[in-house]
Amino acid sequence: ENRQHFVDTSWLNFHWSIKLHGEIQQSGVLRRAKIPAQGRQSFALPIPGFPPGGGPLFLHLMATAACDLPWCPRGHVVSHEQRLISPASNGKAPQSKPRKSVPSTTPLLASGSGKFTLSDRGLELHFSKSSGGLNQLTLNGQPVLQRGPHLQIWRGATDNDGIKGWTGQRNKPLGRWLAAGVPDAVPQLTSITVPKSADGIPAIRCRQAARCRGAQAEVVLIQDFVMPGDGTIRVDNEFLVPPALDDLPRLGIQWIFPRGFEAIRWFGRGPFENYSDRKAAALIDLHKSTVSGQYVPYILPQEHGNHTDTEWLEISNGKVAFLVRSKSPFQFSVSHFTAADLFAATHAHHLKPRRETFLNLDLFHRGLGTASCGPDTLPKYRILPGLHRWTYWIEVSRLDPL
Repeated sequence: ENRQHFVDTSWLNFHWSIKLHGEIQQSGVLRRAKIPAQGRQSFALPIPGFPPGGGPLFLHLMATAACDLPWCPRGHVVSHEQRLISPASNGKAPQSKPRKSVPSTTPLLASGSGKFTLSDRGLELHFSKSSGGLNQLTLNGQPVLQRGPHLQIWRGATDNDGIKGWTGQRNKPLGRWLAAGVPDAVPQLTSITVPKSADGIPAIRCRQAARCRGAQAEVVLIQDFVMPGDGTIRVDNEFLVPPALDDLPRLGIQWIFPRGFEAIRWFGRGPFENYSDRKAAALIDLHKSTVSGQYVPYILPQEHGNHTDTEWLEISNGKVAFLVRSKSPFQFSVSHFTAADLFAATHAHHLKPRRETFLNLDLFHRGLGTASCGPDTLPKYRILPGLHRWTYWIEVSRLDPL
């Protein structure tokens, strides 16, 4: 449909492609299709049939300038669109690449020296009985992790949440979060247990709680770490949000990796940052970037680099890859700054990147809204209280030869 009032579309080329897991299966170009002003025309694309259950199929459409114009060069992208042709229908969790069928093994659960250890195929998870959490992850004896996943409900407040340091912010989200004590709610690891498993698969259960003193309420996270015997780690999460905290900035967890985990790739919306209420321009595709490349230099430091509708993501240091996948879309961001770093800084030059990498996995991340000068985030893009469940899988693999 040509919504221009005076010219036809002969100044444009229309590119189309069919993508499966971000890889082009077929593509073509409609060169200088002459659709009259305010007119419409149908085109048949030679799209082949695809076997069911192979994964999500997307049709990508892009209009580019067919020649140099006073305001743009030839090839300039004027518009783009994406349509889901066929979703994944096999009910399996999406993967970065087909996994080889591997025989099932029996993971080991050991206890002693103040810790529990889960191990399978050279992958070991070490849990501290005193602190109650995952404090080490190794692959063939080599450490991969700096700190295990901990509950995270705070974000570096955005300008739309409320302008930090200004007066008159009490009725904005930032003012409500400060009054409730959300920024100061540090998660505490309260217990570690070995739950009984009906199928005999060993698991470790960790409980965390973040207390918001102003609201006299706490958010609870219960994590079950399970090794199914196929070389993966399954993490079952239960988030319990009390009624007193009915509008949190985010609901998720954070993994911390040592220096060097810089390369990322993911299948989800990108390549630029996007949020639940601001994502239409970000296409679902296979994207690659770096942790440093995700930084957005807002003059007043704030949350940045979020990505929605993610099916899987991988972070690596060139030697080891840490991949997260889920059956349900999730949100993520990676950074060399914590939410506290961003909130404490009042100008971009105050920020100093940390050496470690922070991977934020969010089941929910509050929308942005326009409350800096307009309406707040719509209710459907906020985080509701109640019990929220989420399961994701982890694969850790070597990228360099032994």
